Amino acid sequence: MPVQPGDVIRITVNMIRNGSDDHKNVYHMRHEGAVTVNDGDMLTALEARLGGAYVHLEDILTPDLDFVDFDVHNLTRDTFIGSEAFAPTLVGTDTAEELPWQVAALVTFPTALTRHSGRKYVPGLTEASNEGDGVLTATAIAALADFATELLNAFSVDGQTFSIGNYNVDMARWAPWIAAAVEVLWSTQRRRKPGIGS
Repeated sequence: MPVQPGDVIRITVNMIRNGSDDHKNVYHMRHEGAVTVNDGDMLTALEARLGGAYVHLEDILTPDLDFVDFDVHNLTRDTFIGSEAFAPTLVGTDTAEELPWQVAALVTFPTALTRHSGRKYVPGLTEASNEGDGVLTATAIAALADFATELLNAFSVDGQTFSIGNYNVDMARWAPWIAAAVEVLWSTQRRRKPGIGS
């Protein structure tokens, strides 16, 4: 079913670390245009946008983190749009010792609503991105800033505008992201410890 004006879609980026434990980043977008968008065109455009964002991180990510694909659901219509692999494949190039699996970089995306910031925890960084005093290196911060900028850039499919932001399903409340901030301190996601999963 095509994505219709006002529809909110959920995009889940699926990653595997060391072939066993999964990591996910979830995004929401809303159709702000006036014309329906074909599902296939939506997947193609998202692959270009997400791939263009994550490619900024390749130099600071371990090769053991595999970007498998991403799934897209239309939450408004309660339908599955499809899955798409990244082409070309995203591959980390930093061969330094990996940081513990639950350690992640954090990028926040504020909205105009209080207590409604988006958060993206980026897994797979290495000791080369750690200053030694619990903060990220300038190189890692710059790469994460480029990643965030790409996500915030204007996005359209077939001439139709989409916004990225936070979606509260229970309240059907949409809060678009208006900026981004890279946290200089490392963050932790305990559910990403080995054997626990995403």
